[in-house]
Amino acid sequence: MIKKSITITFVAIDPRAGDSLVLELDSEKNDEETEFAYGTKAYFRAYTYPVSMSLEMTPTDGTITSEGSGSSDEEDFVSFVDTNEASLSKPCNTLTSTSWLGTSLGSVSILGDKITVSTKGTGVLKVVFKGSFRRYGLTLNERDEDSYPVIVFVEGTVS
Repeated sequence: MIKKSITITFVAIDPRAGDSLVLELDSEKNDEETEFAYGTKAYFRAYTYPVSMSLEMTPTDGTITSEGSGSSDEEDFVSFVDTNEASLSKPCNTLTSTSWLGTSLGSVSILGDKITVSTKGTGVLKVVFKGSFRRYGLTLNERDEDSYPVIVFVEGTVS
């Protein structure tokens, strides 16, 4: 049995300071797969802040299609080491809860994926939130290569 597969790498450029763009494979739609057979659709998510960010996508091969949008439940453990600023793994659309694990650094404010706390110090913050995403699919036709890497370059623009 010959296995032919595609491996996808994402490259993103945040449009300006304070904005954020996070790309990842959609494990739910891809049934946890990280390599894909030719001709099948590989789904990925784009999380943006602000949500209205325009995206321009350039793949090294294949066709990208829009596949709708959704939201995901997220949980991050954010470390502060002699600072009062940190980042979430994805932009926060709706904050569910925050709780300090051990030392408290005070009140918390979140804008996109940026977190600011009232006191500079060292601590760990558990953040539960919803992230909004746009879903896309990438499909490639058969190639003579057994394994084939594809880069998807995404640039965000905020008006």
